[in-house]
Amino acid sequence: MQAAVRQKGNIFEVKFRKFITHMDYQEAIWSVVHFMCKIVWKILHDGVRYDKRGPGVEAHNAHRRNLKMVRHLRAVGYSVLSPIAQTPA
Repeated sequence: MQAAVRQKGNIFEVKFRKFITHMDYQEAIWSVVHFMCKIVWKILHDGVRYDKRGPGVEAHNAHRRNLKMVRHLRAVGYSVLSPIAQTPA
């Protein structure tokens, strides 16, 4: 469990940082364990798909989404410049 909260950029680390502000270390760890158990129960009981969340994952997804939008715009005929190319030298 401690490995999950030490991995940077995932939702469990974010939850742990939130819990640790008003709990001691063990209580915060157990709160994250409880959060994980609720996720596992939801996956098994309702058969939903687990999607990773967290600041690191969301930044990666935003970058992929931007690349996809650029590809789509180029496919329909627009000329797209990168933000770096638009800055004056």
